[in-house]
Amino acid sequence: MPLLAWLLSAALCTPLHLALPCTCVPATPPSSRAAALEFAASFDAVFEGRVLSVTTVPDSQAMSDHGAFHRWSEDRALIAVTRRWKGAPTDTVRVHSAAQTTMCGFGFEAGARVLMFATLDSLHTLTTSKCTPSLVWGAEAERLARLLGRPQSRR
Repeated sequence: MPLLAWLLSAALCTPLHLALPCTCVPATPPSSRAAALEFAASFDAVFEGRVLSVTTVPDSQAMSDHGAFHRWSEDRALIAVTRRWKGAPTDTVRVHSAAQTTMCGFGFEAGARVLMFATLDSLHTLTTSKCTPSLVWGAEAERLARLLGRPQSRR
């Protein structure tokens, strides 16, 4: 019984913004070139790059949910673009994501090679999350890059 009381107490005392889990269901990865291009069309930028640095900004994002106000920290990754299929007009771009993976944050790590699918938010900032097909480089990222075909030439 004391354990149950402790768990109930912990649940009731946890701030709401810490208790909201990520609830997205990532889309099924495309299996053909046509499906990959259609998939990429819904994003503002699709590119491969290397994460140069990650800065976490505490309490930088906020949203109102039926009168409740939630704040969370944000990761801002500086990424050197090595190949681009869409968007990402410069050789380095900054991409934002929630800092916590429980808030659907991507989980940037400096030095990582990534395949990014990003959208522009209302402030024209590139954003991504673990709900997008963005990936740390591996077999699935390589497969998606092949399906996307030839990247755009450098500008």
